[in-house]
Amino acid sequence: MSKRRRRKASRVSSGSDRHHILFYRKEWSKTHALKLRRCFVYELPKVVHQDLHSAVDAVPVLSESEARELWILFQKVDEELSLFDALEWLIENAPSTEFGSAIQSQLDFLQNHLERF
Repeated sequence: MSKRRRRKASRVSSGSDRHHILFYRKEWSKTHALKLRRCFVYELPKVVHQDLHSAVDAVPVLSESEARELWILFQKVDEELSLFDALEWLIENAPSTEFGSAIQSQLDFLQNHLERF
């Protein structure tokens, strides 16, 4: 079995998806941006995850220097953050207004849509 298949088979439960707060993968592929992207992954119900990607815009990619600064700052966080804590941390430490607004739209969406789950 290929690595790709094994990883897919070991994914989260069938009713859930992994949500990368910093999406889309192709845009977040540079060194520190990719490191950040991999730190902010959370399990969501499939329907909420699909609706989220339909309803909110992608998060604007940071410059390498902005991503590096945010990565260094994130290394000082010594506890695992819940989904909502992670979103709030990203908003509080947003290197740009556009970045903060995109994260805020995810927070607003999830606060409204996760209540029913």
